[in-house]
Amino acid sequence: LKKRHIHPPAMDEELLYSVLNAQRREGGFEAAAAIFELVHFSAKEFEEIAVKIKTEEKTDTDVLLATAIALHALRNRFPDKRREWETVVAKSEAWLNNEIRRLKPAIDGLPLEDWLKKRLAAI
Repeated sequence: LKKRHIHPPAMDEELLYSVLNAQRREGGFEAAAAIFELVHFSAKEFEEIAVKIKTEEKTDTDVLLATAIALHALRNRFPDKRREWETVVAKSEAWLNNEIRRLKPAIDGLPLEDWLKKRLAAI
């Protein structure tokens, strides 16, 4: 049985805008408290995951992970608010897709997106 967290609409709205405010100019997302809250990670858990990411070139794995989490969570937690976030994160999706093609990030041998879907399936 999937565990669902019920939040008052005002809290969800505030969280949504906090997440969107973590977006960087180039499209990636900062590793911000709002990102951790979306997926119920502590900052320590986030860092433990970020350091496990293997890539073909050196990169900021915190930004890579935060961006993948933010996009996954926006699609799955805020589908009814898509009109509010879709155009804002279009460059984030393009940035992440480019980084995935370029760096081929993986955790525990799984591509980052596959690992993330598996890890966040219960959230």
